[in-house]
This record gives sequence, structure tokens and C-alpha cells, in this order.
Amino acid sequence: MQAVAAFSRRFPRIGLDISGGSHGRLYQLLTGGQADLVFSDQRRDLSRNFVNLYLTSSRLVAVVARQGRQRDSRQSPQRATGSADVRELADLPVILLASDDQRSAEEDFHHSALGLTSRCIFASSREEAQLLMAANQGYLLMDEGESAQVDPQVGRALALTRQGEPLVRKYYAFWSRDNSGYYVEAFAQLLKSQFQ
Repeated sequence: MQAVAAFSRRFPRIGLDISGGSHGRLYQLLTGGQADLVFSDQRRDLSRNFVNLYLTSSRLVAVVARQGRQRDSRQSPQRATGSADVRELADLPVILLASDDQRSAEEDFHHSALGLTSRCIFASSREEAQLLMAANQGYLLMDEGESAQVDPQVGRALALTRQGEPLVRKYYAFWSRDNSGYYVEAFAQLLKSQFQ
């Protein structure tokens, strides 16, 4: 939001049309020429047809219900230190936020790219996802910074690992090399400065 405000102050005569949506929707807008720049997590190999400006990375956490499926810390030292391997959570569904038309793509990404083995259940809003987690119906997959929004009396964030390595989500600004102009690049640099 700060990048949008800074851009509008710097270039008050340039209008911004802002769209949100799933990674799939943003990708369609970008490849269809309907968006000049997209800010999103990396879900596929970086393309040479686009400028791929790395912005930041975030560790992934599994937010589990406070009262749910707590193991004895002597049997699970990772739980005692606040982390869990994806294999430890295999019997607990992962709660994903996705519209009906994006559910298959989200499930494929989380299983193929992230290596999750949990069954996926879907919520249509952040509130519904948090209620499902609070009811111990599964765990929420979140960026580490987002987990601060979860009430600590309800949920507990566990750093998520796969074979001992942290799971990390990388964020980029993407834009077409054919559409790389002054204003697009100026906005991208403002966006990058927000993460430094």
C-alpha cells in the first residue's frame, strides 16, 4: 500500500488500476496484457519473457489449534521448539484459501511444489479458514508475518520444514519485457524499497 501511495504522490497524473486475486488470476491478467505489473509469490519457473524482480522471502508456518493434536514434547522435539516437518502434519488436513475455480491448481501447487502430503480442505474467506483451524479441522499454511494476526489463545504457529529445511515462499514483481517502461519500472523500484 505504501508503494501505491508513494507512486501516486510522485506521479499524480498517472492513474493506477489495482486488481487483486489468486496467483492464477494475476498470472492470466499479466500474460493476457491486462496488467502492467503483478506482485505475487513464485509458483512456476521464472520466465525470460518477463522481468522478475525479487522482492522478499517469507518462511512458511503451520498454524495449529492450541487445543488440537498436541504431542508429548519428549516424542516430538520439533514441536517443543516450535517447528514441524510436513511429514509430522500428514494426518492433519491443510486449510487453503481458494475460490472454487482455483482449488485444483492450489492443491496441485501445495502438493507438487511445496511437498505437502496433507489432504487439502478449502475455505472461501480468511475468517472461515481461521474458524476451521480453531475447530481443529486442520492447520493453516501462512507466511510467518501473517501468523501474528492469529489470536495466540486460539492458534500456535510452527515453523514448517521439509527434511529439515525451512519452507520458504519467494515474492517477486513481474512484468512483461515488452512493457518495460519508465512508470512500470518506477513503480517496481518503489515496491522493492518497501522490502529493504
